[in-house]
Amino acid sequence: MAACEAAAALEILWVTSGGELLQNWITERSRRAIREILQVTEKETYILTGGVEVSIPVNQVQPGDTVVLHTGEKIAVDGEIIKGEAVIDDSPITGRAEPVTRAKRDKVFAGTFVRQGVIFVKAQEVGDRTYLARILRMVEDSLENKAPIEGVADRLAQNLIKAGFAVTLATLVLTRSAWRAFTVMLVMACPCATILAASTAISAAINAAARRHILIKGGRYLEEAGRANVICFDKTGTLTTNEPELKQLVNFNGLPEDELLQLAYATEIHNSHPVALAIKSEARKRGITPISHDVCEYFLGKGVRSEIHGEEILVGSHKLMEQFTVNPDMVRIHLEKVKKQGLTLVFIAKNRELLGVAGFANQDRADVVDVVRYLQNDGFNKTAMITGDSKYSALEMAKRLNFDECRYSVLPEEKTDIVAGLRTNGDRVLMVGDGINDAMALAEADIGIAMGAGGSEVAIEAADIALVKDDLKGVVYVRCLSRKTLKVVHQNFWIATGSNIAGVTLGALGLLSPVMAGMIHITHTLGILANSSRLLFYDPPPVLSNGIAQPSTKIDCTE
Repeated sequence: MAACEAAAALEILWVTSGGELLQNWITERSRRAIREILQVTEKETYILTGGVEVSIPVNQVQPGDTVVLHTGEKIAVDGEIIKGEAVIDDSPITGRAEPVTRAKRDKVFAGTFVRQGVIFVKAQEVGDRTYLARILRMVEDSLENKAPIEGVADRLAQNLIKAGFAVTLATLVLTRSAWRAFTVMLVMACPCATILAASTAISAAINAAARRHILIKGGRYLEEAGRANVICFDKTGTLTTNEPELKQLVNFNGLPEDELLQLAYATEIHNSHPVALAIKSEARKRGITPISHDVCEYFLGKGVRSEIHGEEILVGSHKLMEQFTVNPDMVRIHLEKVKKQGLTLVFIAKNRELLGVAGFANQDRADVVDVVRYLQNDGFNKTAMITGDSKYSALEMAKRLNFDECRYSVLPEEKTDIVAGLRTNGDRVLMVGDGINDAMALAEADIGIAMGAGGSEVAIEAADIALVKDDLKGVVYVRCLSRKTLKVVHQNFWIATGSNIAGVTLGALGLLSPVMAGMIHITHTLGILANSSRLLFYDPPPVLSNGIAQPSTKIDCTE
């Protein structure tokens, strides 16, 4: 008997230690994956030392250092511009579609981009005070944020212990066999498998998501993602990209469109501004070749002036046209005319005469129509758009995507009030957004999902789940993963309780020895660990790999 008791004790210790070891291994894998995908800032930057620009690792930059940033570089510190002027793409922070001009005494933030110009920035926040460092600490603590179903597992384990003692005593009284009672006690005394049923599945699912560049900050958010029944989207940077494309080209003097575009292409050929890149992209699509220019002059935040075959060409905003007094009345009239369309306008002039105007808007994200349509057929009672964009551009997209509700021209705090209002009827709200302008709404929603987290540090911090790869299909993946995880957890519960019931019955009937009772413990615990480990390699259903199912096709995420 003593030998059996010792063997039973060793078996219990082995199961407990083995379960903890596996869970720790899964957790560490999650943390490694998270660290890898958060390495999105520049690894090196330039600082000014003795009047000379010196390249150093970002982690060696100190508060007070002067960081020098050039066109195309990502800002790695929070600070204030002390010299220079540049066009800054701060969409990761503000959600604003258009780049803005920043000059001396303006603030800039880590994670934003210098699209054009050179600036000298006095570093104020660096290293572990940046958003990404704080996020990493927060995500590493995410596994401590237990899902409600993990509480169910703990309560079930406690009840099984109480039931175990009662059944052991009943077996001893009814059979008067200490051997049978001891066997029953071995089966019921240590509910290791039940405790591990939820925690191992949740940890494995968080790891599977991290490997797909999706950050889930805790089991609670994973569980709730599959239960939400109202979904809200921001527009700019969420349903659309931050890359503009040509939507409209208006000609004022009868020039062929391609000829008009060729002048703009030739003028913008060396410009890296997002709108200039859109002009060049459209010209290449049409097979247009640029004309060489003799002179090229940049006006930061306004546009470009060039000379082609002795003729002056101006390509830029209404501010550039005003500077060179190009048809001010016609420019003003056209600005008013297209105001309702929400387009970014680029005017084209030759020898101070207005030739035409091009209208640009951000591109829709790939698969946006199919993703929204799928979600509308995936248990959401309401789909809504909440955006700071203008009325007409918001309504156009809302109508095209068949949203149930559209709120436009709203401020960040108003977004929060709208989300709070949607929750008043007991609905679970899932908010998808990007940037600091959505941060409060993401925090207010039951589940906040941040898009474009590779650059939107503020959004990651406010959201419960972050899609680093800027892919809307990640929302569908999270919904599927949530349901798959809950299914695995319930399977684990059945494995644990079913094998316990079978073991108790066989033990009470004298058909099971204490050694075999220990083997049941080991076997069903290994079964639960193996079942949970399947989630480590979970991939979306095949139809999600190449596109989203059409509305008539329902995807079974649990198969």
